Amino acid sequence: MFAPIVALTLAASLSLSALAAPLITKDLDQTPSSSLSRRSSSERVFLAYCYGGYPGSEMNYYSSDASAQTGQRPDDEAFIGPNAAIITPFECHTVSGTFSSGDVFTSEIAAGAQNLADFAFAGTGANDYHGFNCYKDNNRLLWEGRDGLYEQQCFSRYYCQDA
Repeated sequence: MFAPIVALTLAASLSLSALAAPLITKDLDQTPSSSLSRRSSSERVFLAYCYGGYPGSEMNYYSSDASAQTGQRPDDEAFIGPNAAIITPFECHTVSGTFSSGDVFTSEIAAGAQNLADFAFAGTGANDYHGFNCYKDNNRLLWEGRDGLYEQQCFSRYYCQDA
């Protein structure tokens, strides 16, 4: 006598939960967007100085900040300057980098920003999709590893996150 009541109650609760669940659809004809076009509160672009076989300035893109906190290589890199063997300062002028995906990231870091307290607002950044706020980082080791023939270490000067 209790089994039909339990079955009916369970069936009713399952039907109600299915009605309450949001309908999720996916446009199958939509192609995925490039790496920087995705808006995520955890994505970061790090403005870094790198040393190893050759010194250079880089913009390092991470789709998740968690990866940037554990020494992993970035999801994408943009080399800055007339060639990859020169440290180009990020401060006091507009700096742009083109990632392998074709996305261009532009930063504008204030003159004297390295004199700010760690994690203080230092300027802005943007790509074709949205703006970023950039903050002075503590020059921590962002990642290290073999880059071609050379061991390389990249240190974060600034990090930019969703504005």
